[in-house]
Amino acid sequence: MTNPLTDLVVDETKFDLDLLASMLRGQVNIMSGTGEVRLSAAALDLPKKYQVLVFLLGRKAAKVLGKAADEATSGREIASALGMEPNPVSGHLTFLKADGFVRLNDGKYSVPGYAVEKAKIVLEAQRKGKSK
Repeated sequence: MTNPLTDLVVDETKFDLDLLASMLRGQVNIMSGTGEVRLSAAALDLPKKYQVLVFLLGRKAAKVLGKAADEATSGREIASALGMEPNPVSGHLTFLKADGFVRLNDGKYSVPGYAVEKAKIVLEAQRKGKSK
């Protein structure tokens, strides 16, 4: 007899690649030589905390594409890449972590696979002018 609860168990590393691609199209560019993630003008119109989230989603995509060795990155690296001060970025990361969008491992932040769909919902709401 199969336990009916086993259907609830998911692989936290898996996510929908098409969903990630559709979210990031027009929001980020991934440099072919370096794997560097750059936000587009459209992403720069988002509130700063969501720019951080889009950047981390871009890092996830760069890792999947084999353009980055690791998707996880430090708050300082995020601040540098986005041209922001480290302290506000730290605050944005604290918010994103508390809301389940990012996780912290060994001083580095990443978006877990299970949070990709949730990120899509909140980013779409931001783009439509709604607040979270």
